[in-house]
Amino acid sequence: MHIRFSVLISVIITAHDRQCYLVEAVKSVLNQEIDKRAFEILVVKNFKEEGIDNFLSENGVRLFYTDQKSFGVKLGIGIENAEGEIISFLDDDDLFFPKKLSRVSEIFADASINYMHNSVVAINETGKTFAEGISKNIRSQITVPTKALSAYERELTRFKLDWYVSAISCRKAVLLERLDFIKKSNASLDRVIFFISASRNGNLFFEKIPLTYYRIHESTTVIFSEFSQYVRNKADFYSRSASSLENLYQNLNTPQLSEILKTEVIHSELMAFFYSGIKYRRISLYDLGFAVKLAIKRKNMTLLLWSVLSILRKYFHLLPVFFIYVISVHRSLSYSR
Repeated sequence: MHIRFSVLISVIITAHDRQCYLVEAVKSVLNQEIDKRAFEILVVKNFKEEGIDNFLSENGVRLFYTDQKSFGVKLGIGIENAEGEIISFLDDDDLFFPKKLSRVSEIFADASINYMHNSVVAINETGKTFAEGISKNIRSQITVPTKALSAYERELTRFKLDWYVSAISCRKAVLLERLDFIKKSNASLDRVIFFISASRNGNLFFEKIPLTYYRIHESTTVIFSEFSQYVRNKADFYSRSASSLENLYQNLNTPQLSEILKTEVIHSELMAFFYSGIKYRRISLYDLGFAVKLAIKRKNMTLLLWSVLSILRKYFHLLPVFFIYVISVHRSLSYSR
């Protein structure tokens, strides 16, 4: 027996160059335990491949091409063309659990909900689950009024409730209001979408049930064999992330988000500096002092740690490349146990 859901959901899948996982990602959406008339699939990619394109066409997937490398541009194309009231995002290498969209439909039946983030299960390149996840999942469902978000900042940081775009669903109308920010962003789109949603009056819903398989590609092999490239990639990502979040910070004009968003900007800047040193824009003593004060005020131990490490790296040269190497390997091993 099929249940007819009134909420139409648009699932936006983006892909750039990578072809090997896309069909599997689409199949995870096609196999949803929900009336197929209740959702649509949009794929935005930069390549053409006859076998893949035929599969997408045969299964009613709406296909869009772009030569733009920017992740934000691809998401923007999907959002502009989506017909659904609710949008769920999916990276081409991730997967949905079969119950994902039915749960999304249930949650957004509450008109006050603007944003939903579900828990995730980490998998490797072959689809095998990790013994331990990439982050701790929340133990209970949480509904947070956007005006009270600062009271939940510790949970936001600890459980990465603004991370992983494939775990995020939100209302299209909210995103359309800030579509220019999304298109101009090329890193940390998960957090960009979160803060855009949190800037609107309403509620944010955090689901304890895992509904997304999140694929991790990073391994100790890559770090050992291509360490220099690994560090450059990290520095580039955090530099772009800082730019995306700084753009939001300067333009959202939402008082309840100002300090939280500034914390995210500073954290990304510190990470960019940590991985690239003098190659990144100069961070002044004032910047580092402000970061320490903000970390202590907000009891953000992660920000405090990276502030101290950045001070040691900048002024005392106590963080050689070897130390970055050890941190990177340790973080990678935690994914591979």
